[in-house]
Amino acid sequence: MSIRALPGVHAAALLAAILLTAPARAELRLVPEPRKVTAGGGRLALSGDVTIALSGGDAEDRFAAEGLRDEIASTCGIQAKIVDRREGTIVLARKANAAGGDDESYRIDVAPSGARLSAGSSAGLFYATQTLRQMIEPGGIPAAKIEDRPELRWRGVHDDLSRGPLPTVETLERRIRTAAELKFNFYVLYLETAYAYRAHPLLGPPGGALSDADVRRLVAYARRQHVELVPEQQTTGHLSNILRFERYAGIAETPHGSTLAPGPESDTFIHSLYDELLPLFPGPFVHLGADEIGDIGKGRTQKQVAAEGADAVYLKHLKSLCGIVKPYGKRPMFWSDVCLDRPALVKGLPPELVAASWCYESKSDYSRWITPFRDAKVDLIVCPGAINWNRVFPNLDVALPNIRDFIHEGQRAGAIGALTCVWDDNGDAPFDLNWYALAGAAAASWQMAALDTTNLHRAFDWVMFRNPGTDAADAITLMQQDHRLVMNARTQDANLPLYWQNPLNSTIDRQQLGVLEPKAAEIRLNAELALEHLAHARAAARRNVEVLDENAFAARRLHAIGMRAAAAKRIPALYQSYLAKSVPGTPVTEARAVLGDINALLVEGRDTEVALRAEHEALWLRQNRPYWLGNILALYDRDTQAWLSKLDTMRQLELLLRMGVAPPPAKEIGLAP
Repeated sequence: MSIRALPGVHAAALLAAILLTAPARAELRLVPEPRKVTAGGGRLALSGDVTIALSGGDAEDRFAAEGLRDEIASTCGIQAKIVDRREGTIVLARKANAAGGDDESYRIDVAPSGARLSAGSSAGLFYATQTLRQMIEPGGIPAAKIEDRPELRWRGVHDDLSRGPLPTVETLERRIRTAAELKFNFYVLYLETAYAYRAHPLLGPPGGALSDADVRRLVAYARRQHVELVPEQQTTGHLSNILRFERYAGIAETPHGSTLAPGPESDTFIHSLYDELLPLFPGPFVHLGADEIGDIGKGRTQKQVAAEGADAVYLKHLKSLCGIVKPYGKRPMFWSDVCLDRPALVKGLPPELVAASWCYESKSDYSRWITPFRDAKVDLIVCPGAINWNRVFPNLDVALPNIRDFIHEGQRAGAIGALTCVWDDNGDAPFDLNWYALAGAAAASWQMAALDTTNLHRAFDWVMFRNPGTDAADAITLMQQDHRLVMNARTQDANLPLYWQNPLNSTIDRQQLGVLEPKAAEIRLNAELALEHLAHARAAARRNVEVLDENAFAARRLHAIGMRAAAAKRIPALYQSYLAKSVPGTPVTEARAVLGDINALLVEGRDTEVALRAEHEALWLRQNRPYWLGNILALYDRDTQAWLSKLDTMRQLELLLRMGVAPPPAKEIGLAP
């Protein structure tokens, strides 16, 4: 049953219908779903003396065993012992060709008498333990045989550190650990100016950049989780925070613009960045960025572009970048959108380049983003998006089909990997809102079959929180329903520009919010039901409660949108009623009662913003450095002031009422319909 196929059905009733009509599924709730699962009889009880035996393992295998030990303790209250021998309750063993010969393949055999995990590499055993961890329940481990291996070699998360929230190292470690549990194996840090270059001290803003010590710690942590950290230092566009400095005016395409001018001076600058950055990252890749070239030819390279053509200048730039990174032994990848309508560019790409082809829309056919590179025999990584940027909550109606179909088409076309993108445009995009989409991306990247969104909904709470129900997934479904309600009314979803529209700011804000008024009650009810589900999920969760807190914050912001939409119509209408009741001969009590109704709406708006400001600040500081937070809090302060100002106007109107003075027209106090 599809929610999108039933647009007129209330979300709460629809959720009930889904849960009542869903077919019976196997009891295992796994993300990603293994390639082959054969259910057995009974289960392996975890009680008494439980041992985890390492048969010929090394330090990496011991690390995997420690994660398994901690899971058993958390779920069953049993302190399992890790032992160096061939036999135990659970055995971790290295065995060549355990499940197909892939370096990351593995096999699991669980019987009532014991469990055996085998793989040909430490990565394979690590992934076997991640699957087994998801199988552990308070009553033990269901008997089953599993053979598994990934469909894509590289499965990644793209994390934007450059547009506001800079996570603490501890927060990044948690993200990397959670990604590894979902079997992602590379993690791209999008930097721009989020690294503190010693050779260029102007670039890293105070408090807003990672140090080399931070990077070394993160790289070591990620490698223990079998995740390669990949730096993405932009080399072409998106560099306004660098090029605004007079110090770097000589390499800008246009004065104080955002694009480097291709040429020797820029190459020298880029080389100085990479010479400092790349030795910190031992992994196989570096992301060049190299997109947003619209300014090339408009300034410093104008004559060169006129003589050679923009494509030739850009291709020369890419080849130069490849030459810069070659001594570091890394394969460069780049955003390949520049090449989509330029076949000659694709044919001329250096063979070592990997095309990171992005598309963030739900399409029936992704061949435009795949075929040119496949035909040119250019290695390809497909890049869908979490569709979180500029939004109160990720738009999963776009994200999940985009992730499912783009990755699946990439698999069939021979892509070497998938990189699911999270962006922080506007500096207000809490990362933890993306784990539902990222769990879907993990499944789509690992599995041979296309993503099963029904299984994702069923398994998400268990995989992420070890909550046996579906409360968090149900809450996410309700919040997505609010996206649909907003889109049906205004063609855009519940984005941040909508959130910051205040019905007291201007006539146009009131008009645009007023379009949502017929659905305001339903928007609020969905958010309220989501908050109830999230509260139940939090009570049952044994891990990752931070994710639930961020989702609850998003639900409260959606609720605020509904409140503002109702107020956009209600407050001007009440003021018209007040004007009518302020004429001579009408009892003053009636007019005063209307003022009371207006004040109640204004107080709700003020109190909502004050509370959300405090919540946002607390959530931010729990995961991020203080850097850039002031920009967000200033928006709340501005918004709160609008409610306070109108409350002050109402106070003055009550004084005028007592004095018998006629109230001003609606337009004069900014309440015209």
